[in-house]
Amino acid sequence: MKRIVAFILVTVLILGNVSFSFADDLSFSDVDNSDWFYSYLTKAIEQNIIQGFADGTFRPNNTVSYGQFITMACLHEGSTKYNEGGYTTTAKHWAMSYYYRGIEEGWFTDKEITVAMLDQPIPRKVMAKITAGMVHISTTDRSRYPDVSDSDPYCQYIMACSGDSKILGGYSNGNFKPEGFLKRSEATKVVVAAKEYIDKRAEAMSGKTPATPELQPGETVIPGINDGRDYSNVSATEGMTDEKKAILDSMLNSLKFGKDSKGYYFSLTRPAVTNSNLNLTINCEIYAFKKSDDPNSSNYDEKQFYYYKNYPVHLADPAAYNAVSHDIKEYITNNTGLAPGYGMDDLNKVLVNFEIKLKDFEKNETGHKQSSRYLVQLWPNEKVVFVDSWVDEKTYKQDVMPLPAGMYNWK
Repeated sequence: MKRIVAFILVTVLILGNVSFSFADDLSFSDVDNSDWFYSYLTKAIEQNIIQGFADGTFRPNNTVSYGQFITMACLHEGSTKYNEGGYTTTAKHWAMSYYYRGIEEGWFTDKEITVAMLDQPIPRKVMAKITAGMVHISTTDRSRYPDVSDSDPYCQYIMACSGDSKILGGYSNGNFKPEGFLKRSEATKVVVAAKEYIDKRAEAMSGKTPATPELQPGETVIPGINDGRDYSNVSATEGMTDEKKAILDSMLNSLKFGKDSKGYYFSLTRPAVTNSNLNLTINCEIYAFKKSDDPNSSNYDEKQFYYYKNYPVHLADPAAYNAVSHDIKEYITNNTGLAPGYGMDDLNKVLVNFEIKLKDFEKNETGHKQSSRYLVQLWPNEKVVFVDSWVDEKTYKQDVMPLPAGMYNWK
């Protein structure tokens, strides 16, 4: 049997309740390189997200608990153990510091997940909620699973993690099994997929044009999309239908970031969308930073999630909502439970991601699903709009254009 051998410094035993430290080869006697999860486990170990037990086993068939998954989520972000100050409890548990960190991050409350639940199996729907919060993804997509209702409060998290992100998928029978559990082997795939999604998004936001996609065996050639053409002189808006571009342009031109006596706000007009195949989503994420102590450095660290808003959220009658336009104005408040010390008092320490996205619910007349997006990104020293186009959930082009005049009026 070939075993996984990872040359790393182990500082904490993840997914167990014993801490130890050694620098040596880490081998799992119950894992073979032919196991389906082998590649995911290898990556998770390299990223210091998952480790094994003191007896040299990984126990791939054990069910993942609340405490184990919360710990993975924290270490996934590179978090160290959290200062437990401010919480009063006599309960002691190996995952307590990570549990507190999850509460501070807003992934869950101490009412949703109590300390007594940390050793209990975590349902897939709760995994989806924690993962969506960790990765900062959201959606208003309707459920594609027979066992998940649109009215289920976990639906938005399940769809966010099983949509474009492809982090936590369904089963071959078409169900999601929201009340089901995952084995430790299956959890490795979830955490690795989440990391890959974050890395891909970070690369897209860096302003780099993704490489021309290559056809995989069995793929259909989509003229102008994945036929190997040079995209360097092609606008990302070429991937948009006239209808999508008109809607997105209208919203982008109406978007304003302003300030009045009540505080900072954003406003825009959401036009009527009568095409029932189009899913229009609006997401605003605001992060607060602590600037580096080095006065010559332009880097920011200690990013904190300050504000989040999504439109719309599970409408009772989406057709009626979409039939008319809506004027939206939202004031920026700390709605994520962020601790004091970060906020809007210093705009040189604020990052805004404002996303307007149109996505096909079903395949269009060409037999494909097409998505288009404007992402307004406001850094202290740079403010731009990213233009993205996808076909069948594959990014084929991203452009960057300057911010429209008059959009940004925060002072």
